[in-house]
Amino acid sequence: MVQPYIDDQTKVGEQEFPSAIVMVGEIDFNDDEEGQWDDDGSDWIFTDYYITNRYEDDPHIYMGGMTSPTPFNGASVSFVQLSSRTLLWIADWTASKIGEKPLIPDPTSNDVNWKFLGKIPETSMVVVGPDGISDLFRVSGTYFYGHTNPSSSTFDLMLFPRPPWLKDVVDRTIPNDMLARNLIDGSGQGGQASSAADLPSLARQE
Repeated sequence: MVQPYIDDQTKVGEQEFPSAIVMVGEIDFNDDEEGQWDDDGSDWIFTDYYITNRYEDDPHIYMGGMTSPTPFNGASVSFVQLSSRTLLWIADWTASKIGEKPLIPDPTSNDVNWKFLGKIPETSMVVVGPDGISDLFRVSGTYFYGHTNPSSSTFDLMLFPRPPWLKDVVDRTIPNDMLARNLIDGSGQGGQASSAADLPSLARQE
């Protein structure tokens, strides 16, 4: 769109402006087949809802300083793997809703490889909203799981959590191409990278 203007020297000219199209009409959410919200007739309005998954990958590697004046393979510190690795999944969540009690995550895992270890549920004090009538409920908790066959990658066993108002149609896994080198460290300083497979293990029978 071209619009006339007058500059500081009172000279008339033309200036380019971006074009915009405004469409007026009603939005029919029922026709939006690409919407990812779960439209089953339930009330998905929550005051607060948040889920966080944490994963503790423990390769059980012991770091010990040398007591001998003679270095071990040229180093003053040794590393030994004491047992096979273990993987702990910790799910933290909180849900709050006004007027009714909120839905909370079911601790039952759909993956049989994740064994349920325990839970810490927590209820908060009931309060009322600004109207003095509507009750506000909050429930929080932490679930603990252990994996029967942990992967050395860990990331291929992780998932992004999902709120109850979204359909389970999004890829919530972590692909390998998400891992980028040299983001938390330098560009290869300090020698070659090592892994737990390079370490002596007290858990293996030689």
